[in-house]
Amino acid sequence: MADPEDEPYNPEDDEPYGQKGALMPFVTYEAENAFYTGEKLSGKTYRTPEGEASGKAAVRLTGYGQYVEFTLTEPANALVFRYAMPDTDGRGQWGTLNIYANGSEILEVITSSRHAAIYGSWPYTNAQVPNRRIRFYDDARLLLGETYPAGTKITIKKEDDVDWYVIDLAEFETAPEPLSQPANSVSITDYGAVGDGIYNCRTALSNAVNTAKSAGKSVWIPPGTFRMDGTGNINVNGVKIYGAGIWHSNLTGGPYFRVSGVNNHFKDFSILGDVTERVDSNRHCGFEPHNTTGDLYENLWIEHTKCGFWAVNIRNAVIRNNRIRNIFADGINLASNSGNNLIENNDLRNTGDDGIAINSENGNHNTNNTVYKNTVRLTYHASLLAVYGGGGNILRSNLLCDTIAFGSAINISSRFNPQGYSGTTAVSGNIAYRTGSSAVNTELNKTNGAIWVVAWDKDFGGGTINITGNRLIDCLNDGITIDGRNAVNNSVNFINNSIEGANGYGVLIHSGNVTGSAKFNYTSVKDASSGVFRNNRGSLFRVSGSENSW
Repeated sequence: MADPEDEPYNPEDDEPYGQKGALMPFVTYEAENAFYTGEKLSGKTYRTPEGEASGKAAVRLTGYGQYVEFTLTEPANALVFRYAMPDTDGRGQWGTLNIYANGSEILEVITSSRHAAIYGSWPYTNAQVPNRRIRFYDDARLLLGETYPAGTKITIKKEDDVDWYVIDLAEFETAPEPLSQPANSVSITDYGAVGDGIYNCRTALSNAVNTAKSAGKSVWIPPGTFRMDGTGNINVNGVKIYGAGIWHSNLTGGPYFRVSGVNNHFKDFSILGDVTERVDSNRHCGFEPHNTTGDLYENLWIEHTKCGFWAVNIRNAVIRNNRIRNIFADGINLASNSGNNLIENNDLRNTGDDGIAINSENGNHNTNNTVYKNTVRLTYHASLLAVYGGGGNILRSNLLCDTIAFGSAINISSRFNPQGYSGTTAVSGNIAYRTGSSAVNTELNKTNGAIWVVAWDKDFGGGTINITGNRLIDCLNDGITIDGRNAVNNSVNFINNSIEGANGYGVLIHSGNVTGSAKFNYTSVKDASSGVFRNNRGSLFRVSGSENSW
């Protein structure tokens, strides 16, 4: 009997769209599909609000009273909406947007570009450079005060003197009631924390963590907004920290955790940082686990930090059911000797570097990590998923949408001088919409496909890479590209992949210095504007296989 992976690929056999990626409790509504009185923007141009929008389309409001109106398809008491606005000096402009339910005003929301606008070239700063803005969007998140039934019309209206707003999307959900304090725990309020969003609670949290460690207890963050002023990290070693839920227990200011030891647990609270630009010397990540085993990170909301997770030598960790939004570097980066970790059912949006990366940089070997059923969207620099060396790693059933620049949906690379590939790297059953890097703007230099295999700093090394059963839809450039300065000298197999629209080639072997080989079986290419297949390296890069579109 033939191996199922060698059978022709049929997209109708795939999991339905809603079952790819993370299953989250919210419903997403695109502004351009709602009722609106503003102007629809659409396009792929780099450094524009529409180029950074979900689906490459959004709605601009310029006049007093213009609005976007969403009709609920399910009950909701909580709202997140993604918006852009002007920025005056790189340090933020403020305004207000008004929220209506069935025509009655219910909330006035303060808006700001402070955590959005950055300028110049990578790694960008918040020093304004004319016509060189990138990163237009931020989120507003709010509880609506009551649960509105399906059919309710929720309106976001401009009633201030800000020149313009762009509304990209809205997410509505029913936020649950706050959780109760678990047994055998100490509350941070017992150590002086005050949840008013003003009082500095850093010392109270640190003292609660230290007491819990010595007493064998967990730490409780009750409902409230607890400000964490000060520099540096909050150190946690072998402690469990629980909150009342991501809509109820909020840490603001500088709530950045450095984690070590065994069996740390973090659940059910939000980290709402205050980072406004990427400074790599600052350790302002939501979590920096170093040399840990058996950690759990679950039901967390991480926003306005440098990274969501920068993990070094972590093993047997579970990172699941989290939301990582509007950060300035990687969403989740497993770096240097990390193994047997599960990254599952997370929703990431608007990261400033790779969304999720398995990173064996500088010869450090990452093995047997699984990235399963995550949703990664709108990375404004770099790729949605990336693997840099290592072995036994799996990327499966992820939903990937809307890259912006310098990246792809899935990047298999030897950048950052990683440990060479070994064992089997498996990339299967992922679905990507509007990904790759656009060639329209010369600033991007060259095109990257939705799947990008690149021998960057060194040869790939040994092992096998199986890229199987992925769907690449409306690719911004080519569907699959292979390039680099070195050799793809292991076994690279493309099996049953479907390319359904490409603004370039279906498969392109770039000109340059890449050598080696790859095998393609049952590659389906439809509607590729430049052609189905092109090999610019000729006999220097060997392509074999059968039952392909070319």
